[in-house]
Amino acid sequence: MRISAPVFRAAAYLLSLTVLLFPMARLANAAPLTPLLESLYKFRIENFIALNAYYNYSANGDKQTLDQVNDAINKSNALMNEIPTRASSLVSKAQINKLTSAHDKFKKLMNTNLNDVRKKGYPDLQVVSEMANDAQDLNKLSKEIYDDVKTKDNVVTDKYVEVGREASLLLAQMMTKYSARSSSSTALTFQGADTDTPLDKQAQAFDKLLTELDTPVKKSKAMQAQYDEIATKWAFIRSSYINYNENNVAFVINRYSNSIIRGLENIVEELAGNKPIPKDISEKPKLVIPQKPADLQTSGQTAKQ
Repeated sequence: MRISAPVFRAAAYLLSLTVLLFPMARLANAAPLTPLLESLYKFRIENFIALNAYYNYSANGDKQTLDQVNDAINKSNALMNEIPTRASSLVSKAQINKLTSAHDKFKKLMNTNLNDVRKKGYPDLQVVSEMANDAQDLNKLSKEIYDDVKTKDNVVTDKYVEVGREASLLLAQMMTKYSARSSSSTALTFQGADTDTPLDKQAQAFDKLLTELDTPVKKSKAMQAQYDEIATKWAFIRSSYINYNENNVAFVINRYSNSIIRGLENIVEELAGNKPIPKDISEKPKLVIPQKPADLQTSGQTAKQ
């Protein structure tokens, strides 16, 4: 039987439409990423943000900086409460108890150090050092649980989501270290760690992670715009991480690093399928950088945005 041309064209159209829509349907029906990993990731980020803000508060005593500490601790608390509800059989009760205990210890020392600065105007370096060590232990424990969960059956991950998370966590650690070393009162808290990677090496590792994200962000205009803004800001502060002793501009580093971390969180959220980046980000005019960090002589100077 001979098939007429219109029928043949209609069949070909339907076949092509099926080929085009099948990958989209498969993507829509794909299992969502494991929520527990998201909570553990954000928990680590907020603990770094809190510690970083404390270092700055110990140096300037500014109320706004104190608010940043409290905000990060409140978010960390909420995430710590969320983790057990998402743990299911992926994390043992013993692991949850250990994480909770480590978190409580970190918060207690944070409260002690905040009170010291408020009442005396300066921190107790021994207690600050203890808090820094506990923060490192808390981060290590959180990472161990995160890595353990990823090996479990039925746990769904995504390559580029993992890259984005790793990049934001790395920069949060770098920013915290930079702030500690920039504060005269806490400059020694990161000294002497056998496993401590130098800032310049960490900056180079961040370069590679950022490059890896160049491909997936092309999936949406908003992600590309967010990525471009991140890349511009990173280019602005990178030399200060590479040459810390020459370019000590703590205020600028904090402002731009925090912004990059939050931008990476936005990209991770969209890559994970949780929520799209706000439309106004993709419509934001191109960022204009006023001058290089090397030209800034003191940490008290600001960069316009």
